[in-house]
Amino acid sequence: PGTRYRVRGLIGAGGMGSVYEVEHEELGKLFVLKALRPQLLERKDLAARMKNEWHALGRLEHPNIVRVTDAGRTANGVPYYVMERLTGETLAARLRREGPMSVPSAIRVATAILDALAAAHAIGVVHRDIKPQNVFLPSGGGLKLLDFGVAKLRDRAALVVTRRGVAIGTPKYMSPEQAEGNPVDGRADLYAVGLVLFELVA
Repeated sequence: PGTRYRVRGLIGAGGMGSVYEVEHEELGKLFVLKALRPQLLERKDLAARMKNEWHALGRLEHPNIVRVTDAGRTANGVPYYVMERLTGETLAARLRREGPMSVPSAIRVATAILDALAAAHAIGVVHRDIKPQNVFLPSGGGLKLLDFGVAKLRDRAALVVTRRGVAIGTPKYMSPEQAEGNPVDGRADLYAVGLVLFELVA
């Protein structure tokens, strides 16, 4: 309620938000909408984290990064943002289905992730959660980097969401400094890409 989108179905849900397939009421076009879980509205830190995510994605115009088209709040104050609708599968799903990749294929995937990260790092955005589940392989080819929900934005330092000493991300793909809750920069993302590349071939 209070948006221009009609929910067609739930795609998935995590600890912080829910992701829906939606249809724009005027355009009749399909999009993906990510919204904070209503029961978490009192958690100002989570609302700020979601706002960070759409600010990061809204500033990133790159063919290998999912595109944000809209953002706002519902009639009852739930923050949300809207992304392009992609068809295909995650890199994690591809690995489960097909097993390890050939070295040339793995290098192509890693290079595309690094291209996306170069654009993010150039404007001060550190992803902090690079893993196969956050890499999408569209059915028409190419690659899209997803989920900037725990991204760190250099120029939004006043909106500190993560306390020092608190580790944010997925442990399996964290650099040592990230796992210790220390300040991180783009090198933490590069470390994670190295782990993903190892996983793709091994």
